[in-house]
Amino acid sequence: MNEPSNVPSEAEFQRIFPALDELAPAQVTVLLATLTAVRVGAGSQIVAPGSDNDSLYLIVSGQVRVTLETERVAVNLGEFGAGQWFGEMAMIDPAPATATVRAVDDCTLVTLSHAQFLALRRSHPDLCSILLLTFSNRLTGRLRQTLQHLDADRATDQHRGWLLGAVRRLMGVAARSAT
Repeated sequence: MNEPSNVPSEAEFQRIFPALDELAPAQVTVLLATLTAVRVGAGSQIVAPGSDNDSLYLIVSGQVRVTLETERVAVNLGEFGAGQWFGEMAMIDPAPATATVRAVDDCTLVTLSHAQFLALRRSHPDLCSILLLTFSNRLTGRLRQTLQHLDADRATDQHRGWLLGAVRRLMGVAARSAT
């Protein structure tokens, strides 16, 4: 990641992140005081598989691509732009990253580390409750989409097995069975 930049203003933040509209203005102010802003150049790798990622990244501007790579194939899991985020699982359970996240173009991100989140949880539990519910809802939606691919009639057994393995890696349960 490159040089730091400024965290957005309260009004900018609320405009960019409508999914966090349950936050009261005072809560947004507290959150913004905790976030760290960074600029990332196009093509830069933000998260590498196996790296100790313990941060949530909220995208203020630009676009990122998330891919899951194996020895044989790389699958694009999605592209995320302004108003979206990635790394929610780090707020719940920080662990080595399973996916690659790379900037598609120049990006401004604001980050919240797990340690910052824990401190915020002690001082502002109501704020963290809203964040966790919002992030959990988004994760649940992503997992449901992946499971729909697993159940699709067009998925071959080989494809289904690969997707199941990918979900396990993403959820940090690669060594466990699906039972």
